[in-house]
Amino acid sequence: MKSILAQQLGMCFVTGIPWLDFPTEVVHPVLYIQGEIDRGLFKVRVEQMGKGLYIPPKTLFFETRMHWPLNHLGPQKELLGWVQQLSPKVIILDPAYRFLSSQAEESIEGLLNFLDALIYQNGVTIVLIHHSRKPRSSPQGQLIDMGGSEIRGPLYEQWADSIVRVTGDITSDYKFLDFELRHAQWMVPVTRIMLNRTRLWMERS
Repeated sequence: MKSILAQQLGMCFVTGIPWLDFPTEVVHPVLYIQGEIDRGLFKVRVEQMGKGLYIPPKTLFFETRMHWPLNHLGPQKELLGWVQQLSPKVIILDPAYRFLSSQAEESIEGLLNFLDALIYQNGVTIVLIHHSRKPRSSPQGQLIDMGGSEIRGPLYEQWADSIVRVTGDITSDYKFLDFELRHAQWMVPVTRIMLNRTRLWMERS
């Protein structure tokens, strides 16, 4: 449910609605780029989530890009073009592995270096969604997919200012959020949430 949480966060940013009862300031434009589900299915989901909300025009932009390696120059230039055109305050990338040419360390470093340049040159906030699944190996023992193992490794963890982790039974609508907030003044306790399937919205439980 990481993607639903992230899409909900984008809507909360542009409307000022609290995110899981955490207060939000109105921040826009927000650019949400996803690379995991079909554009049509994604549109249906977003429309269901946004039903009943007033989202001001030209504040929330959704794009779908499959296999779009942001550690390569071509996709980087395309994203920079959007940044120049839209001047987003927040960019949400969902999920990280779809924006890498491979799971090799140099690919991850290339992505994070590019995101750092976006942050410092354009003043944007980056929300990077990442899987927590286990790594996969070939029958010969060669690493095929790092899965989410790197989130606890030196690259993503050292890069991120804050990490929000979703845990819980994959078959349940109830989840838990735990927080690692590097610059927070206070600790944020583990938060129990649930999916309201009627409006496709996550709520505290």
